[in-house]
Amino acid sequence: ISACLVGSEMCIRDRDNVKLVLNECIKSSEVIYFLPDSYYEKVTEITIDYEQQYDIMEELFSHLPNLLTFSFDCAPDNWIEETMKGLYYGSKHNILLQHLIIYDDHVLEEDIIYIIQYCPKLLLLCVSSNIEITEILLLAISKYCPLLKVKEFSTEKKTRMFTV
Repeated sequence: ISACLVGSEMCIRDRDNVKLVLNECIKSSEVIYFLPDSYYEKVTEITIDYEQQYDIMEELFSHLPNLLTFSFDCAPDNWIEETMKGLYYGSKHNILLQHLIIYDDHVLEEDIIYIIQYCPKLLLLCVSSNIEITEILLLAISKYCPLLKVKEFSTEKKTRMFTV
């Protein structure tokens, strides 16, 4: 991430919205402090392809107050759930996240339920086609994400989408 950020500093400064892509594991939280907070405030989307350390992700997400879209293609293994929980409480229950995209085939229904309980403004949820849509999941969506209306769509990546 630091190598990408070095070359991107001017692009970030001159843009209104930034997408942050983590395609490797971040080993140290030092990389988070490489850019000033004003740059992180422009990040509206993050994509993560590798499992991460919870404490580092919690620190990173605490610098993303305007995060709207979160995509991941790796097993949650509690780090995603705990990161979302930290973001939710850190924002004083005012998390802005509207789009959650889960490509990993190993995510379980209970993982999704745990994550969405911290996403009250969710408008779009995409999950692997391997996830069975049960009554329990539908009840959790209606309880935790009141803006999200369940409509199923198929996509080329073999995911299911629920949207408003």
